[in-house]
Amino acid sequence: MSFFIHTIGDRRIEARLNISENTEAALALIVHPDPNLGGKMDNPIVLAMEKAFYDAGFSTLCFNYSTNPNPILTTHGEKTPDFLDISMLIDWAMQERSDFRHFWIAGASFGAYLALQVTMRRPEIVHFVAVSTPLWQNDFSFLAPCPVSGLVVHSKQDETTMVNAVEVWAQRLSQNTKSLVTLKTIADTDHMFSNKLEILQKTIFDYLQTVEHSTGKLIPA
Repeated sequence: MSFFIHTIGDRRIEARLNISENTEAALALIVHPDPNLGGKMDNPIVLAMEKAFYDAGFSTLCFNYSTNPNPILTTHGEKTPDFLDISMLIDWAMQERSDFRHFWIAGASFGAYLALQVTMRRPEIVHFVAVSTPLWQNDFSFLAPCPVSGLVVHSKQDETTMVNAVEVWAQRLSQNTKSLVTLKTIADTDHMFSNKLEILQKTIFDYLQTVEHSTGKLIPA
């Protein structure tokens, strides 16, 4: 069920919170693609990510950007909300839900870019999941060194960023001995995994079984 969170100033964020039956569950905050391109919390790719996390035992928090966003400019000049809304949601979760102690963040497309920005700025984040990371559209040089481990999922036929560039990027992020970035690729689909959402969901779900949710550390094989 959707509800509104009132934050600083005139910001009003529409959100959807699904609470796990596990009282110790980590919270996964899921960031949707660029709203200028139709991105919202009800996108099929967001719903697939949300179900993967919830089925794996997480509580999940999805949202639409605030009604009074503070925009930034992308490399193409479009105005898009910045990561301030995301940071406000984390603050809200920490203040209003004292049972949330462990935070993950996940994002798709431009949402992955924002999610990784927040990962660098918020020490509460213990792990990330980045889907269809737009390396050729945005500058990811800020992610060095990568502070936590994470999962990158990419289509082998992604029309926005070739998979070999993502492979090199993921390997570079894993050079930090404190973090390990795992890359999973899915064939025969597009940037938004239009015909492979069930496979995307299973890929994320299976990966979540290999990580300690409270710490973000990989479970020894």
